[in-house]
Amino acid sequence: MPVRKTADLLIIGAAAATLLVSCQKAEPPAPAQARAAFTFPRSAPIPRKDAFFGLHFDLHPQETDTCLGADISEDNIRDLLTRVKPDYVQYDCKGHAGWTGYPTAVGWASPGIVKDSLAVWRKATRDLGVGLFIHYSGVWDSKAVKEHPEWARVGPDGKRDPNATSVFGLYVDKLLIPQLAEVTSKYGLDGVWADGECWAAQLDYSPAAVAAWRKETGYRDAPKDGKDPRWLEWKMFNRRAFETYLGHWIDALHAANPSLQLTSNWMYTTFAPKPVTARLDFLSGDYSPSLSVDRARVEARYLASTGMP
Repeated sequence: MPVRKTADLLIIGAAAATLLVSCQKAEPPAPAQARAAFTFPRSAPIPRKDAFFGLHFDLHPQETDTCLGADISEDNIRDLLTRVKPDYVQYDCKGHAGWTGYPTAVGWASPGIVKDSLAVWRKATRDLGVGLFIHYSGVWDSKAVKEHPEWARVGPDGKRDPNATSVFGLYVDKLLIPQLAEVTSKYGLDGVWADGECWAAQLDYSPAAVAAWRKETGYRDAPKDGKDPRWLEWKMFNRRAFETYLGHWIDALHAANPSLQLTSNWMYTTFAPKPVTARLDFLSGDYSPSLSVDRARVEARYLASTGMP
């Protein structure tokens, strides 16, 4: 099954050179479940852990956009869903630039919103029994850093990162959790696919990070390069901090809505090969267009070994 790309729409199939993968143990579906997968419209969405085929959007709204949602209608979405019959849709919400594609009271909405596309997609997917998730950029949020420089991750040279937020700072509590709570509640979403997370996080020399390092280890300064004998300890300290951040927002959203199905792109894959501790509902990763088949062969085997959907 080839991957077809039209504008920013990626059609994803597990048998293809895909741009997105989610794996689970290979167990044959029960007869009733197998029949339900081919029934359309559905009475209820297929749980993400049982899903096989979906549509993933990766638009990343920008400040310069001028016509977001202008050409969308419930009729054309229903026509697409009826022909394609996806198990789920992952639609745009907030990309790396930090602007949302929906009208938000938390953070910054792109000035180019002409029509609330997410509301239209929610109506059509709900009517047809298709799950609706959002693509949302986590650690990587350029707009948040621009508006709140104190939220930025800091490099070893003392300069603030223009894109990456600090997992030691207030970003997660002041923007990420409130905004995800807003959008999942407002649109009755089935879940969140968080992008720009473990692969966007970097070693952090912000005052909050160094203070936490000093409190945990007693060291007054943090290593700057691999020549320092504490280098591996410093890297593991930052990795644990990311996992604490991840578990914090996952638990906060689950507490607000236990039915939400949540994941963080590439966490607990070969990008972060460690035992699963954060309460993610499924594991997932997106491929670059080059070498995606070979990447899939490795990642599918690794993901299948985790015991997670």
